Amino acid sequence: DKYLHSYLNFSIHGFLLYQEQIVGMFSIIPRLYHFNSEHKIIGLGCDAFILPKHRKDDFFLKEMADAAYEICKKNNINYLISIPNPTAYPYWKYYGNWCDIGALDYYILPYKISKLIKVCEFFDVFSSVFFKIVNACSLWISSFGKDKSTDKKISLVKDERFLEERYNKSDNYKIYKIDKQGYFVARQHDEDGVCTVYLVDCHPLTNNMIKKALYRIIKDFSFDVILFVGKLESHPFYFIKVPKSKEPRIQPFTCYLLTDKQKDDFLSIASWNIGLADFDNR
Repeated sequence: DKYLHSYLNFSIHGFLLYQEQIVGMFSIIPRLYHFNSEHKIIGLGCDAFILPKHRKDDFFLKEMADAAYEICKKNNINYLISIPNPTAYPYWKYYGNWCDIGALDYYILPYKISKLIKVCEFFDVFSSVFFKIVNACSLWISSFGKDKSTDKKISLVKDERFLEERYNKSDNYKIYKIDKQGYFVARQHDEDGVCTVYLVDCHPLTNNMIKKALYRIIKDFSFDVILFVGKLESHPFYFIKVPKSKEPRIQPFTCYLLTDKQKDDFLSIASWNIGLADFDNR
């Protein structure tokens, strides 16, 4: 489903074959983006693997990727992005020649404070009531002012087709339509005993829309923390940016270019409206 639900209705794969069996693969999912007032297809590199007993050559992964790149060129896909895990990151950077765009940030609403710091669970009552009241008051105050636009040079085309392609209901994504054009997507996941609601997507990605999303999550979910992973131009003060030293895992935002056209914009994280919606996880 993930590979077929793409902008082109297919994905691109490089295979490692052994006796007519697939023993390794590198995949690219095409997605449609606004890119400097144009529409361009950008490929998401993901799901690279080689079965353990066939890991006999360090260049197998790169060769699978190179095979996929050739098909990308034929389909006018000249820009690729990915978030490699900590093990894969050095390989793709030094063997695969992928480039860094930047690192994504974590933003957290610690609804039940005992899940993050060593305090008695009794304090969860106070933290949950505090964030409920602060969020409701902040949302009410913001209703009297205008929301600041956060348009960027590069952002996903987020329409009904994208929602159907990206969010499989069997994966427990909850889609909330807000106002005429706005929406947000949430998904609950257990992270080592911490019940986490991910704000996977929020459109438009503005201060007021984030407040509305947090309000509905607090109202509809039973959880410990709310988490957003990405880059926020503006966010509610109580949706706290996690210090780099406290992040559970670095999220390197990387790319591979098959063309030098508009390279500078693509390599600048300031150009991107970016979050988990752009990838295939959570």
